[in-house]
Amino acid sequence: MNPIRDVQKEKPDHHIAVSKVGIKGLELPIDIERNGSRNHLIARFDLFVDIPSERKGADISRTVEIIEETIREKPVSDGIENLSMQLARKALDRFEYSNVARSFIDADFFMKIPQGKERTTTVKYNIFGNAVARRDGTEEKFVGVKVLGMNACPCAMETARAILAERIPESSSVLNKIPVITHNQRNRITLKIEVPEGKSVEAIDLIDIINSTVESPLLPMLKRMGEGELVVRVHSRPMFVEDIVREVAIKVREKYKDFPKNTRYSVISESEESIHPHNAYAEITSEF
Repeated sequence: MNPIRDVQKEKPDHHIAVSKVGIKGLELPIDIERNGSRNHLIARFDLFVDIPSERKGADISRTVEIIEETIREKPVSDGIENLSMQLARKALDRFEYSNVARSFIDADFFMKIPQGKERTTTVKYNIFGNAVARRDGTEEKFVGVKVLGMNACPCAMETARAILAERIPESSSVLNKIPVITHNQRNRITLKIEVPEGKSVEAIDLIDIINSTVESPLLPMLKRMGEGELVVRVHSRPMFVEDIVREVAIKVREKYKDFPKNTRYSVISESEESIHPHNAYAEITSEF
């Protein structure tokens, strides 16, 4: 066979460095064992490196090799964020022409939630970990969760209260004591926090922070009284997306107050608006 050209190694037509090149959305099974509990997950992998301006392309097949080799060599990992860091480090080692490697892993995670004394229902969460390894030796690692909850609009509630009080004057004294009608919507909350060297962050703790802030998780099964109680709770504490991200941020800072002051975190709240053709969105990206 004649020699095969190494096309990736050739010079590109345009000498511009590429910040991220690799694979996205590779699905593989993984096992995570943490605090004595093992979970079998179907994970989605993204793995990228940068390439210099004088190189035409990256050896992308290496990214798949790195992921499969890592899982094969260590079938059980101690954390999705730690596995992500392993991949980033290996990629940096394998791609000798790259200066930065980035890894992202996410997976759906299921938990059983009690429903009364005798029932449970299964709720889906999303957990993720991402890592960056650089040629200069600096690294960063994050862990995060996505939770589906519910919120009610405080602005529409107060407007509706005023309208009802004007239309039904005799109801004013009662209307001021109870939650009234408003629009409500599914709210998708994403919480991500950097994991400093020597520290750990449990995804379950991040889920608990969100669940204590908004009415979440949304449950697949609700009986009649459960539905009624849910609606009352949500309307008794209406929240803007801004309220949600601020309250989650305060709880994160309190929970991890022993972390270094430059620890980064982000909170996103996105409401699927029921009376608009668009979503409401708020985000905090900050340091402790």
